[in-house]
Amino acid sequence: IQINVSPYNLRDAGFTGASINAVTKSGTNTIHGTGFYNQRNEGYLGKKAGIGGKQDVVTTAFDVKQYGASFGGAIIKNKLFYFVNYEVERRNDIGSTWVADASNGATPVSGNISKVKKSELEDLSTFLQTKLNYNPGGYQGYPFVTKSDKAVVRFDWNINDKHKLSVRGNMLTSKRDVGASNSNSTNGSRGNSNVSMMFQNSAYEINNNIYGVIAQLNSRFSNKINNELTFGYTANRDFRGVKGGSFPMVDIQDGSSPLTATPTAPGSSVPSAQAGQSRTYISFGNDPFTPNNLLNTDTWQFNDNLTAYLGKHTLTAGVSFESMTFTNGFTALINGIYTFNNLNDFYTAANAFIASPSQSFSPVFMRNYRASFSNLPGGVPWLVKTKARNIAAYIQDELNLEPNFNLTYGIRFEVPYFSGAGFTNTEVDGMSFIDNNGQSTKLSTSKLPTAKLMISPRIGFNYDVKGDRTTQIRGGVGMFTGRPPFVFVSNKMGNNGVLSGFVSLNNTAAYPFTTNTPASYPSFAPNPGVPASSYNFATTEESFRFPKVLRSNLAVDQKVYQDIIFTGELIYTQSLNNINYYNANLRPSSKFFAGPDT
Repeated sequence: IQINVSPYNLRDAGFTGASINAVTKSGTNTIHGTGFYNQRNEGYLGKKAGIGGKQDVVTTAFDVKQYGASFGGAIIKNKLFYFVNYEVERRNDIGSTWVADASNGATPVSGNISKVKKSELEDLSTFLQTKLNYNPGGYQGYPFVTKSDKAVVRFDWNINDKHKLSVRGNMLTSKRDVGASNSNSTNGSRGNSNVSMMFQNSAYEINNNIYGVIAQLNSRFSNKINNELTFGYTANRDFRGVKGGSFPMVDIQDGSSPLTATPTAPGSSVPSAQAGQSRTYISFGNDPFTPNNLLNTDTWQFNDNLTAYLGKHTLTAGVSFESMTFTNGFTALINGIYTFNNLNDFYTAANAFIASPSQSFSPVFMRNYRASFSNLPGGVPWLVKTKARNIAAYIQDELNLEPNFNLTYGIRFEVPYFSGAGFTNTEVDGMSFIDNNGQSTKLSTSKLPTAKLMISPRIGFNYDVKGDRTTQIRGGVGMFTGRPPFVFVSNKMGNNGVLSGFVSLNNTAAYPFTTNTPASYPSFAPNPGVPASSYNFATTEESFRFPKVLRSNLAVDQKVYQDIIFTGELIYTQSLNNINYYNANLRPSSKFFAGPDT
């Protein structure tokens, strides 16, 4: 593994932090291989700590197994070689260390005992499975599983004395259980604690799979000219999976301050001040950010570097092209979140749904209801595709001024750009917003950032003071252009008010409980091409530029004894282009106000 913070070679690009290069083993004429097996669990951990070992250490059960093997050799001696590596990891952890209160009114024993009653959790689980056909999973002692399989296959072919081809394929398939997000919960944290518990199937499964292949052809055309040609493709498949089947997220409060009013008409509500304060007691259902959550990334890359050795000068010129296509699905809250004041309210609402699935309003006030809904034909989930491209060219010279003094200088040109356009929201196009400087500005949901020419000159040196590598002085200065998190632009493609809408209401009866998606509500009927009644949107200014920094360094490497080297280095980095977020819908405060700030 090579990590370069300040590389002045113009080949290194696409970052503002550091360049990381991984070099894979290759086969030889001799067959060789390795194998390993590791295992860890709580039994390997100490039980005592502190002075004299008198303090008990609380350990949580877990189990980790890792094993793998690699081998390589020659298919044709001196001509064609292979190398294969395969690794596996299997891990089990406890999903929650909290247990329900089974005391039945007696004083509960000490430990991680939640105030949530075991009898209520069991009765609720039975109701959900028998009446609503939903399995919430266990409520305590359940496992969280992590799995991964990794493989690398490499072939090296000495075509002749002038051309060598290397082809490498790599694979990762992995999944991991993750607890449900606490975001978008109301009046108290969603999760497992001394005051609340959450069922197992509210957790989600996150999958990260990578498949890639890269080929590199090294050609020596003469003693003075060689070429390096690289072509690669990588597919990243990141997606989530729900557990227990499709279901809304339900947060049930502890009822410490219940609502007493009874709704009499759709949409009737009471002021939030009457709701009082309460805390989340029990949660179940799908994590609100998991349904249809996926990110598929396809990356194609091409690089060609031509090098000429001309006495004291080593000239290198190169071109590259990178294509990245992102298919992103993020339908947050598409199953809705219901927050009930207490268990009785939930049972009342659920039984009303069972009796009349098409009821027009809820028999109880909900503390909160929030959901997003599709504005596409048929109410289908909204997936968006973003296409990013980058064209680059560079030229550099490595000049040996003296046998002990090397100077590298050159310039790199890059043009990052986005292909296509976003979705037009005519309502947003007619609005004025306030930018980060307090100035009025126009924003668009359809116009992607325009192409910008990014120029990165660099110069670096290395001085071997005595000519024996005992004292070396090195340094340089240059510009580095990186990439933004592309999800910023992808958010623009997916959050525009045209593809989806969003609603959030406190103390409402307008949206009766249902196990169907919010699309079943008449008010959420799609109106394709027309902005939704309410929505959030994200966008970027047309002047948006990719991140860029100016970096310089000066270092001394001093050999002090045999192979022991002391290094002192000073690095200075100045950001030239940086990501800047602002809320374009935030109006300046009026300085003085009474009551809620509107």
